[in-house]
Amino acid sequence: IDCDVTEQTEKFILSTNLEISSFALPDQSADPRAGGNPVLRQIRQHFVALLAPGKPTLVTSIDDTNSKKRLQVEATVTRVE
Repeated sequence: IDCDVTEQTEKFILSTNLEISSFALPDQSADPRAGGNPVLRQIRQHFVALLAPGKPTLVTSIDDTNSKKRLQVEATVTRVE
């Protein structure tokens, strides 16, 4: 996760690049070009979210390519002085 936070009035703008990499499970590699080699899966996502300070906010949700689960990313901005 790579992100930048910018303050705007009483809210914060979160600009984020997210990358998730994993290997496909052996039974999920149906590509004959792989020749039995591991298959690397990669998900990249860029998103921008407006956050209120101190309030947890769901900023994105991604399906897991190796299961039927879903990954949720939550962010909380806290001012440090």
